Amino acid sequence: MPQKEHPIVFTIYSGLVRVRLGDLLLARSSRAVVASEAGRPDAIYIPRHNVRMTHMQRSERLTTCPYKGTASYYSLMTEKMVVPDIAWSYENAYPAISRIAHYLAFDPKKVEIELSESSAGEPDSEALKPGP
Repeated sequence: MPQKEHPIVFTIYSGLVRVRLGDLLLARSSRAVVASEAGRPDAIYIPRHNVRMTHMQRSERLTTCPYKGTASYYSLMTEKMVVPDIAWSYENAYPAISRIAHYLAFDPKKVEIELSESSAGEPDSEALKPGP
C-alpha cells in the first residue's frame, strides 16, 4: 500500500495520449492517468477501452510491488511482430490505487508515447477498432 514515506500521486492528464510502435497506433486516450511515484519515473496509465486489446496477449510474467500489488504483463502480437511484455496492468490493485485497476501502462523503452496538450478533434469515447 502507498505509504507516507513512499507516496503515489495520481493525476488525470488533461490532453491526449497516443501510444505507437512504428506506424501501429496501440492506444489513444484523453482519459489517461499519470502516476507519480517516489523514486520512479512517472507512468501513464490508459483505460483498456482506449487500447487496441486485440493486439495484446497476456504473458506469463507477473511482478509484485509492495505499494501497488501484482502486475500482469501483456505482449504485443500481430502478424508482423511480437514484442514481449510491452505493457502492464494492476488488475487486482490495492484499494488505495484501485483507480488504475482497469488501465494499462506501456513500457516507454518499447513504444513511443506522444503527449498532446489538447484532445480537440480526436474523441476517444469509443474503443479503438481493431486494425493495423
